[in-house]
Amino acid sequence: MKITKKAVAVLAGIIVLASTTVAQILPDLTVKNVSMDDQSRVTFQLANESSDAIDANSDGFVYVYVDGKVAWTYNWKYLKETGFLNADGSSIITSQIPKGNGNVKVCIDARDNVSETDEANNCLEVQMNMVEGNEGSITTGELPDLAVTNIELNPFNGNLIVEHGNIGKGRVSDFNGNVNIYVDGNLRWTYNYSSMNKQFLNPGATDTIIPNKLRNGEHTVTACTSTRDVIAEVSKENNCLTRTVSDVNPSRYVRTGKVQNDGVVKYRRRNMEMPTMNQPQNKPDFVIEEVYKGDDNVIYARVVNKGSDYNNQSTAGAITFYLEGKAKKPSMWTNFSDLSFLSKGGESVLPIYETIGAHQVKVCIDESNKVQEKNENNNCLTALVK
Repeated sequence: MKITKKAVAVLAGIIVLASTTVAQILPDLTVKNVSMDDQSRVTFQLANESSDAIDANSDGFVYVYVDGKVAWTYNWKYLKETGFLNADGSSIITSQIPKGNGNVKVCIDARDNVSETDEANNCLEVQMNMVEGNEGSITTGELPDLAVTNIELNPFNGNLIVEHGNIGKGRVSDFNGNVNIYVDGNLRWTYNYSSMNKQFLNPGATDTIIPNKLRNGEHTVTACTSTRDVIAEVSKENNCLTRTVSDVNPSRYVRTGKVQNDGVVKYRRRNMEMPTMNQPQNKPDFVIEEVYKGDDNVIYARVVNKGSDYNNQSTAGAITFYLEGKAKKPSMWTNFSDLSFLSKGGESVLPIYETIGAHQVKVCIDESNKVQEKNENNNCLTALVK
């Protein structure tokens, strides 16, 4: 079959038209403006300059940089105002007061979750100076500061105790918020501000939540408090707290103080250990002791073997990783160069995942219990890394 020049021209026109059509239906997210309001808070205008809308329940991130460092990150599905995801939509978001002076840069779709017609207009950087101490302005010293201040177990009855409140100098006026409590990475309890004693919203006030008992060994508990709207506060970094707690025999504890006003009693551990019956012998015990992020933005996990040597290379476990509750692809531990943790008393620092910004993460070793251990309840650790 002979292809004429006219046929080639028609075919080329169809290809150009098709590619143009695809480009036109893709979204185009952009940052239109970055400024400071009359309370010294950073505000920025986000927009979608396209006729193609984006699902407001999808994962997408807005990053705010101050002096070249990530100051705040927002997953847009948790923002109250998401009009900027609509076709030809726009929204103005109010963030917090920046610490220090210098450039402020805002980037939408900072992790490139969305395919766009133009990927070069996702960031806008401006020179911005914070005004401190001037009459009529609000400084960080006058702001509220929501925080989770303590997590512990009452050793006599196993009740979980979560202390939270406002440790700043300004009052929280937004009652539309929650305290979420996670146990071993799973959301267990949610308390809405509207149903609680709102005294904890006052400057310097705290309150306690006693949701229920925790049993069956060691657990990693993370509690987070925040309003559903983005409010200005001294720091967002203390909105969550993670602690490892375990149910214990009351005879191992003695009371060290009087009952506090909130009904909480302080205890200390006796210098003794209770015998463990039928504990498996000659088995390893892999524990995630620490999770942190290095200067290279890589999340690391420190793994320790508190049991016996593990020499069965034919059966290898996996390292599993969760970012904001979502599982990433697991890695067999044989893929790591440092396997010191397989020896009794050995430990290894393993690179897990590279990311920027603050995130709630969970790292587990042998989560599926493929390897028999002395203790199968201490293989995971949840942490807030930044």
